[in-house]
Amino acid sequence: MQRTRGHQTPKPEVASNGANRERSDLALFCVTSVVLGIIGYTGFLLKLQFFVQSWYYVEILILCAISLDGILTANWPALRPWGLLRVGFLVLMMTLNAGPAWAEAHTRRSNLDVVAAFLSHNASAGDLIVVQNAWEGITFNRYYRGRAQWLSVPLIDSHELYCIGPVMAEMNQPEAMTPVLHAITNTLTSGNHVWLVGSMPIARSKNAPAGSILLLPRPSEMPTRWWLGSYLYWWNQQVTTFLLDHAQQGKAETIAAPGPVNRFENVSVVRFTGYKPGTE
Repeated sequence: MQRTRGHQTPKPEVASNGANRERSDLALFCVTSVVLGIIGYTGFLLKLQFFVQSWYYVEILILCAISLDGILTANWPALRPWGLLRVGFLVLMMTLNAGPAWAEAHTRRSNLDVVAAFLSHNASAGDLIVVQNAWEGITFNRYYRGRAQWLSVPLIDSHELYCIGPVMAEMNQPEAMTPVLHAITNTLTSGNHVWLVGSMPIARSKNAPAGSILLLPRPSEMPTRWWLGSYLYWWNQQVTTFLLDHAQQGKAETIAAPGPVNRFENVSVVRFTGYKPGTE
């Protein structure tokens, strides 16, 4: 409506006042959007009660960036020149973020391609590969070309694309890990290897015989309301503890990736061999 009135008036000063009023209204709208957006999104996250990751804040950062641009376009006579301030702010932000952006640009998103290549050459046809996360299985499925059978935790039919439905279906199964544990038992009792691929905190034991490993405890502040994360965590605890209790030996493999790897998909590999008699 303001734009229509500006086109109808023949007076340049009236058109200029209309443009200034439009920029002022835009700035007021942006300030209101930022305040209400932050309050509303914070309330949404509190109501959601998920374990919050850093990327959850991308939407609110975008809103703040767009709103800040609208605020700086307003006609503030007492605080000119806004153009130089905007350029200076842009240069400052680019300078502060140059180092982190450079480091992030040279960080691998995953090391599963390196792990898949290692297992393609070292895992035999009778071995079993257990990937501790269904979503990591998507990347592993893309790069793995070996002969050994592999499955994920939880056990789902397809690893072609991301889909939460099959994982939620397994959450409704009372014994979701039974097929995985049976496959592990059959592999160990037949004299083959079980390769555990994932991020479960496993380390070499200092007091145990050479080559043995142990399961490190997780922090006690595991979020109980993060229902999906809790299922994934306890499923992996169940599988890893089963391997530590039933396998005769476990060896952590050293697989070096070229350069730093993002922590969300930086997995390790542990090879389990042998089956302890009397641990059924």
